[in-house]
Amino acid sequence: MRSIPEAAELIGLTTIERPEDFEANIGRFLAWQRSLPVAESLLELGKPTTGAYSVPPEVQAWFQQSATVAQQIVTVIHESLFSLFGYDRINRWNAGKAYEALLGLLDLTRNIPLAVATTNYDVGAEVGLQAAGRRTDWGEPQHFQDAQPSLAIHGLADGWSAYRTPVLHLHGRVGWYLQEDGSVLSIDPRSIYTATLGQPGLLLPDPDKDYGELPTLNEMWNEFDKLLQGASHTLVMGHSLHDPRLVERLRTARNLAVSVYLPDAGDVDPTEVQRVNDLLPSATVVPMTFGPGLRCQTAGRRAWMEAE
Repeated sequence: MRSIPEAAELIGLTTIERPEDFEANIGRFLAWQRSLPVAESLLELGKPTTGAYSVPPEVQAWFQQSATVAQQIVTVIHESLFSLFGYDRINRWNAGKAYEALLGLLDLTRNIPLAVATTNYDVGAEVGLQAAGRRTDWGEPQHFQDAQPSLAIHGLADGWSAYRTPVLHLHGRVGWYLQEDGSVLSIDPRSIYTATLGQPGLLLPDPDKDYGELPTLNEMWNEFDKLLQGASHTLVMGHSLHDPRLVERLRTARNLAVSVYLPDAGDVDPTEVQRVNDLLPSATVVPMTFGPGLRCQTAGRRAWMEAE
């Protein structure tokens, strides 16, 4: 691989893509990488019907080089994710103010139970909620000094209360690594990507994610189902809804609301509203800009909050 930009161009990545196109191109590359061992093992299916035949050396060399380059690209992606979504990229003050504003907007005082699920790889939800006075639990057991425990996902959604706010990472998180026994090790999210710790415990952007790669995440989704069943209200913020598995689950939620981006001018993109209505007909659309200076249109929000 002569350069990272060259590799990105070959995969089909640009800086002006829509998020769903970016994910589709990453998925296309990952599908190609997964196909290499199978294709190589079946090369002789293309041999002539008569005469002696052996796979040309240049074809064998192509497969070896392709596998090497593919692994280099995956390593770069992992390094980028851990860098771009690491703890140090989060502004604790802004995150805290954003969640304080959100909890105030929704009248979620500290005596009201709250749970959060995210498809992001970062720890922004944990940082923001803790700064806003909530005690979060993302499945990492308490441990002594430098011990490195495996995640304890089973039961994460059980017994959530005003004193404990579960945070579920549905696609994994920076600082998580898959172990040989199938468990996931959690280390400090400030740490850079370390290949010697194993495969990162997260699923790369891909519209056809294989959750079988990380059994822990299947368990995470089971806990998410529990949250949806137990929640009186569900609010989706900042998600494009380009995740069929998530949309399928959200259709079962009671009193569902979905935020759409609220520009400074106050004019919401009608195509975004229509898309939410098409995917989740029962959802209340809430125009909102989430951040330290949170803005939200009142229409519909109050009726959704007061629904039983």
